[in-house]
Amino acid sequence: MGVPTKQVFTSSGTFTAPFAGTYKVICTGGGGAGGYSTAAGITNGGSGGAAGGTAIKWAVLTLNQAVTVTIGAGGTQPGPSPKAGNPGGTSSFGAICSATGGGGGGYGAAIYYAISANGGTGSSGDINLTGSPSQQETADYNAAPVMTIGAPSYWGYSYGSGGDGYSSQAGKAGIIVVEWVG
Repeated sequence: MGVPTKQVFTSSGTFTAPFAGTYKVICTGGGGAGGYSTAAGITNGGSGGAAGGTAIKWAVLTLNQAVTVTIGAGGTQPGPSPKAGNPGGTSSFGAICSATGGGGGGYGAAIYYAISANGGTGSSGDINLTGSPSQQETADYNAAPVMTIGAPSYWGYSYGSGGDGYSSQAGKAGIIVVEWVG
């Protein structure tokens, strides 16, 4: 038995199979950005962003097979004035498997009951996971705000996790990891 090897993609590119055989692919979409809220001249965060989904696939590839790798971007900040955070992008490993990004965090109006966002979903994997939803921000702007953190992904508070609702942070970009023994 050989030594395990892996290739990590944090930006889009191409994977070329070094041998014919089975590869484990872990594909995670980008996280959503946190929402942004203001009222009565007070800046207040909205809900945190949701995490990207994850697909885990054992893929059979041929020698030198080239697979296009697309990494989903993290959702961008919505900018000033009350707005929902932007969703994360979809990551894909060719047509073999993919995972959608997490939803952007919500925002409230005069009293902030910012709704939570749904996590992304993995598809075409042998295991398909839904990303964690964001927390709901429930503070009234006249009271001490209860700010929310972004949702963790398959990788924790790293790749594919949602942005913080306190400061309307951008979501984290997705990731694809290809592992093999050969």
